[in-house]
Amino acid sequence: MVRTDVDGVVCSYASQNTWEFNGITVSSEFCSGNLAEAEAVDDDCKEIQMSTCADCQGTPHQTNYRTW
Repeated sequence: MVRTDVDGVVCSYASQNTWEFNGITVSSEFCSGNLAEAEAVDDDCKEIQMSTCADCQGTPHQTNYRTW
């Protein structure tokens, strides 16, 4: 999914991503989605470890806070 602003400029947010694991989709591509990483813990994908981004990660406004 390519996100654009009202002027058609492509928006790229470090906190909004999608991962696929054996037919399971994990996505943070929604308003306030804040997922830095999703990783399958085992080969069967019965457990997925996830971590959040710092608020405003990758921008001049980055903080030490992490919210979901």
